[in-house]
Amino acid sequence: MGKDRIYVVFIHGLFSSPKTWKHFEWTIRTDPDLSDKTTLLHFGYSSPFFITRFSRKIPTFNDIADNLGSFLRSNVADGHKVFLVTHSQGGIVAQIFLSKALRNGASYDLSRISHLLMYACPNAGSKIALGLRRLLLIRHPQEWLHRRMQADVPAIETLEERCPFPITACGGATDGVAPNVDATYPFRNRETVPGDHKSIIRPRGPSDESYQLFKRLIRQYLASDGGRSAPLGAPAPPAPIPSLDGIAQVSIEPPWSQREVSDLQGRAEDVEAILASNAKVLVLAGLGGVGKSRVALEAAHRMRPQRDVWWINVTELHTAMQQLGLRLGIPKSTLVEATSARNVPDVIWNALENHGRPWLIVFDNADNADSLAAGIGRVADGRGWLRTPATEHGRVIVTSHDRNETTWGPWCQIRTINPLAEDDGIAILTKTVGQPSAGTREDARLLSRTLGGLPLALWCAARHIKNSFEQSGETGHTFTAYRRDLESRLTAVPGCGPLDQELGLELVYEVFKISLDALAKSGMPQAAPLLKVLACMNPSAIPYPVHTAEKLAHADLFDGHPTPDIDRILQRLNDVGLVTLQPVRGQGNRLGEYLAQTVSMHPAVHLVLRTDRDVMSRPRAYYGFALRLLEDALGKSDPDQIRQP
Repeated sequence: MGKDRIYVVFIHGLFSSPKTWKHFEWTIRTDPDLSDKTTLLHFGYSSPFFITRFSRKIPTFNDIADNLGSFLRSNVADGHKVFLVTHSQGGIVAQIFLSKALRNGASYDLSRISHLLMYACPNAGSKIALGLRRLLLIRHPQEWLHRRMQADVPAIETLEERCPFPITACGGATDGVAPNVDATYPFRNRETVPGDHKSIIRPRGPSDESYQLFKRLIRQYLASDGGRSAPLGAPAPPAPIPSLDGIAQVSIEPPWSQREVSDLQGRAEDVEAILASNAKVLVLAGLGGVGKSRVALEAAHRMRPQRDVWWINVTELHTAMQQLGLRLGIPKSTLVEATSARNVPDVIWNALENHGRPWLIVFDNADNADSLAAGIGRVADGRGWLRTPATEHGRVIVTSHDRNETTWGPWCQIRTINPLAEDDGIAILTKTVGQPSAGTREDARLLSRTLGGLPLALWCAARHIKNSFEQSGETGHTFTAYRRDLESRLTAVPGCGPLDQELGLELVYEVFKISLDALAKSGMPQAAPLLKVLACMNPSAIPYPVHTAEKLAHADLFDGHPTPDIDRILQRLNDVGLVTLQPVRGQGNRLGEYLAQTVSMHPAVHLVLRTDRDVMSRPRAYYGFALRLLEDALGKSDPDQIRQP
């Protein structure tokens, strides 16, 4: 039934439009747990204060409900489920639609729906500004229903019993338009979250309770059998641990080579604090692109002489931890038995506690903190992959966007990694560019401020400017020209307040766009779609054969442009800092005959491009081409002999 992807259909409220969901939509698109499992759709309908043309009318609820049925049939692909999310009046629209479908025996529509989540629905009507509404909106067919529940509103007391899927009613604790007691009446599955009538669907980030409710319900459905077997509020079943066949393909060695790519600027205090900390579990939290992984890598390098260091990329968590188990001397047969018994974390942590040398584990890119729970309660319970070392010689470092203390528990110490100071940003720009004609120190300072002090953005901007001089001599881009170009693209400019996750990702995305637009002007319009193709894969190193004889044509994806010279484009993307190309080292690799290098990208690059609007609207083209790239890289090799370089 297409359980790998679910359609989320948003329905707005009275006097509103689909734009009301922009904050919610952005949070989903930037959530690595849900972005690749959801397709977002907006059901819009006319809801004006009044109309000025006599040839038109304001639609009634029955009209809108009928339109919703047609919308679902036309826009949701066969074999996929629908998760309805409504705000305010949108909940009434959904209820009338369901009531009519049940009354008319339209089981085709209802079989597609997995859940209805209603935020701030005025199930008992809304009395706010009632006198003014009666005066100004005497015969408004939609507002009329809000004055009191009329006879043509479905019998909501029985709707929940008749629907073949769960319904959740959520109210805002400070909502004066649709008070919580009315918004949750009379449904059994009731939730209350902080917020008023507007803020309840405007999450400031993935940790907001209103968004966490939505995420929990989506994940419960994805973890269930698609029916109602998983009760609401119950924890999702433990994720299955894969077989051991692919263990050898995952490396748990720290990426020491990244230290050679760029200097660590302005992070001496952070590194010293990590080394001096007595915390057994330290969480480095901060925005995407702020340099958390680089700080952790530097601290790990400083600990390397005294400790065994293992680097666990959370995107490959289960397989990487089993690789660690083998490193610790656990027999493969024991891991197989533990997999069947679902107690692999216990087995590996027991081996860690008995390891003869001091050790350090780095859990990198743990933006989905729940994955570290291994399906056993919450991360804060300390019973999954992340635990407090019982011995004095064990230490753990975690890098994550999540800085919420309740996520990690009191046994974890959280250290926030902040954006760089302006002087450090200036140093990155001037040292990397190395061109006096790029501008003065003051020009670099203003650009550093606009880039928000994010090391990733500073690095990519500096590489772009440096590359422009290398390509065109003395006519390269200046700091000032780059800053003005960037500011013209941003909806808000950093420096006027704290840099939040949404603005930080927008900033990083526009920095990438400047480089991609420049490559397009220089004759490489295929660079942007190719980079988005790479973002459709795992953010870890991707195998790629150099000088492949067969260039991969894909006219639909590249919009009629000539077949791309992938080798040349990847080299230019490497030049401007959007990807990293690394040769395959060593002679023992079984893929050496076909594979000469790997390409990888920063997790923030991966995140913002994977959720790019064009990728979301043409997933078959992008993911299909990604498969062709992998086939070209690995198709001639023996799958039983593939090794991670």
